[in-house]
Amino acid sequence: MTIKDTSILKITSLKWIALLVLGFQLLSSCTERTVTEPSNDLIGEWVVTETLLDIGNGSGEFEATDLNIILHFEEDQRLTGNGLLCGFSESTETLTGSYSIDKGTITATCDGRQFEHTFTLKNDELIISNSSCREPCRAKLIKK
Repeated sequence: MTIKDTSILKITSLKWIALLVLGFQLLSSCTERTVTEPSNDLIGEWVVTETLLDIGNGSGEFEATDLNIILHFEEDQRLTGNGLLCGFSESTETLTGSYSIDKGTITATCDGRQFEHTFTLKNDELIISNSSCREPCRAKLIKK
């Protein structure tokens, strides 16, 4: 065996060792990962308990209401209800819309007009802000 043959053997051996170490590192770094869907606390029925209708001076406060409005949020980001989607009143017909958790919006089309409201979920209370109001108007809902 010549010096050249020995050098080639050393290089080939080093390549194999490097490949084995790299392969071992790749295999040992693999771990089982569990993918979970994000929680959607909105799913279910929500009842309007209070409304805020500001007259324009910023003094508006939430007050108890006798509106009998219920919204039902579905898993597929659709919702139905008997009011609130097209204004702050009850409806005799079922209103439909969609919601986006990422954007914090509710969208509904009523009589050919599109309404988009914003919402926040905090301390088990859902606050919906009606975008069609000039002054702040909001509804507070609790889960049924």
